[in-house]
Amino acid sequence: MDYFHVIDGVRKKILHAGRSDPPDFPEDSKVTFHFQTHMLNDDGEVQDCIDDSKKIGRPMELILGKKFKMPVWE
Repeated sequence: MDYFHVIDGVRKKILHAGRSDPPDFPEDSKVTFHFQTHMLNDDGEVQDCIDDSKKIGRPMELILGKKFKMPVWE
């Protein structure tokens, strides 16, 4: 599976990509999604899952245009 680097120490993997250009969402739109966060070993291989929105029982919600703790999600 293909990963891409976003910022130093963070990689992303797209699980289900859309087939068309992304829509131009206006600022203050709410985005809802599930996520998992995994630790990597020294060789860059995926190890333990340390955060999983499905196990928590609710998806992540972000408001576009607002600053968030993790800029990789904005």
